Amino acid sequence: SKCDEPINPGCAGDVNVFDSGSLITYEVEVRNNGTDPAFQVVVRDPLPAGLTFVSAQDVLGGDGSFLCGESGGVVTCTGGTLDGSLDLIPGLPTQRTLEIVVRAPQVRQQTYTNQVFIDPFNAIAESNETNNSARDTSTVASPYNLTLDKDGPTTAQQNNTESYVI
Repeated sequence: SKCDEPINPGCAGDVNVFDSGSLITYEVEVRNNGTDPAFQVVVRDPLPAGLTFVSAQDVLGGDGSFLCGESGGVVTCTGGTLDGSLDLIPGLPTQRTLEIVVRAPQVRQQTYTNQVFIDPFNAIAESNETNNSARDTSTVASPYNLTLDKDGPTTAQQNNTESYVI
């Protein structure tokens, strides 16, 4: 399966077309590419209008995990600790996966772009501030295609009863 990095929606990178009303799971890979540990890391995901929040969690859990919640259509995961490449905190990973689940709206067809930010307020001094966001675009489409057929006579006489099959 193919998923975009560092955001792996649904894996929305796999399909990119979802049925209206279905669940979409965004897998957000959060990494520390630096040498030292990063403490109190924040990830922020302002959900596209129309998507309904269902849940969010740090998949790994345990020490250094993120605590996630949603308010006003914005998912915020806080308190994460990511070790650096020098492995100064044995047992803590340099990468964590956040799983954000939303419900697609009941629409005929609509495209949504979800953009996620790590350290959105630049609270952590880092060497590269340009790699702190990722986006994925998905299409939500109706799974229904209703049709109607009518069969019957092509002509009718006045005062006669005719039968049609719908």
